[in-house]
Amino acid sequence: MSSLLEHRSVPLPCPPRTSSSDFWAESPAEPLEEPLPAELSDAVRVLRQVVGWGWPAFILLAALVAPSGAGDMPRAAWVDPASWAMLGFLALGYLALATPRIGFSLFAGAGALGVALGIDCRVSAHHLGAWWMVETAIVAGLAAASVAGVVLLSRR
Repeated sequence: MSSLLEHRSVPLPCPPRTSSSDFWAESPAEPLEEPLPAELSDAVRVLRQVVGWGWPAFILLAALVAPSGAGDMPRAAWVDPASWAMLGFLALGYLALATPRIGFSLFAGAGALGVALGIDCRVSAHHLGAWWMVETAIVAGLAAASVAGVVLLSRR
């Protein structure tokens, strides 16, 4: 009876090597994607900074200066799920920063939801005053920066 821990060696096919220095001299496999041109990577880097720091700055601003909502005003049924979806898009966007196209796409989705939520603040009179304009303008700017990042990355 053979043991489960018994080690069997199976030869793996590999190219012949003349010396150990050949191993280090060879280049790795071709990269899957071509590197970004320098000017494009600078633009993408700037947009990543704007979007990456813009969302936390907006959330901090909203927490500090947003007027309290009118508690007695009814809200549309889609507002709470959209708010949670926006926060989920933001969290996933930060997790996807290593792959900028996915990250920018998620941030653009969060921006689109944020614009809709800002407009709903005005329609439902949830926030009185001009806060809905500030909220909508900032979120629209962040969404536009995210869309610009997607477009720049799609051009290459």
